[in-house]
Amino acid sequence: KQWYQRRVAITAGDILRSFGQSVISICLMVYVAPDLALRAAAIVPSIMVVAYFAGKSVRRIVQELQNDLAQATARAEEGFSGIKVVKAFGAEDKEIHLYGNQLNKILSLGYKNAAVNSLYWSFLGGSGNLALLVVLYSGYTLSLSGSITPGTLTGFLLYTVYSGIGVAGLGKAYGALMTGAGAGERLFQILDS
Repeated sequence: KQWYQRRVAITAGDILRSFGQSVISICLMVYVAPDLALRAAAIVPSIMVVAYFAGKSVRRIVQELQNDLAQATARAEEGFSGIKVVKAFGAEDKEIHLYGNQLNKILSLGYKNAAVNSLYWSFLGGSGNLALLVVLYSGYTLSLSGSITPGTLTGFLLYTVYSGIGVAGLGKAYGALMTGAGAGERLFQILDS
């Protein structure tokens, strides 16, 4: 329980820092080049939608994983506590097979969790790079037309990077919260019963 509380406190600190960094950077981006800020903001809704659904998926998978781990532990405890009965009926192979099936299910969920997390972080990294390229190209065209200066574009790009770091931090914190929520729900169910 202490680990869970500490993790939430650390994540809350990360959220506040990342949120502050993002807000300040975005305000500076809007102040420096409003046209360019609007173009950069076009990609944000798609990132938020994917992050939301990936977080829900991670939460569900972690809940399933916790349930299956609890079932595997219960099966092992039953088998060990009644080892004399299991041996008397010659059911060692059956118990080993049932426990092995449970472990295979846990392994499968672990692979699924790794795949979802890999896709999530790959998408976040790729979309961040795409946003930076869109800003760079848009800024280049605005600079050629004389709407902004190269110095303004350089400053805007720096603010974009700082903003991206903040948003990535928010995504990381959200993922950690969803993982913790999935594990915590099972823990609190056990504590309540």
